[in-house]
Amino acid sequence: MIIQVVALTLVAGLFISGLTQNLPMANWVLTMTPAAPILAWAAREFYRQRDTADWEPARAGECDFDVCRQRSREFQNSIYTRRVNGPLIMPFLYRFKRLRLEDEMNEGAADFLRELASAPAAASASANVQR
Repeated sequence: MIIQVVALTLVAGLFISGLTQNLPMANWVLTMTPAAPILAWAAREFYRQRDTADWEPARAGECDFDVCRQRSREFQNSIYTRRVNGPLIMPFLYRFKRLRLEDEMNEGAADFLRELASAPAAASASANVQR
């Protein structure tokens, strides 16, 4: 939410600035161009955070098996679509960053699995306390 507000405020500010200065169209486009990377980043973060937020009910065990299975399929489809439509990474950058990013991914997966494994134990422990 904050990312969207900041990005929209930036674009609105540049837009209003261009209008108040009575810039020709070419100069106005050049004024708006620096905002493009920020807007692309904001869109990526929005979708990444939305996908993460959609998984909270599944992680908490609040959805039916079939519903979780369908959400999992949709999530995997959206990841694939984003990867297919995204820009290609230059081979030297890929080789340079692969090991570090793969380590981060493995750490994140391990953390997720630890959290998932402790969730049923915590739920059963709280059920035992309530009895």
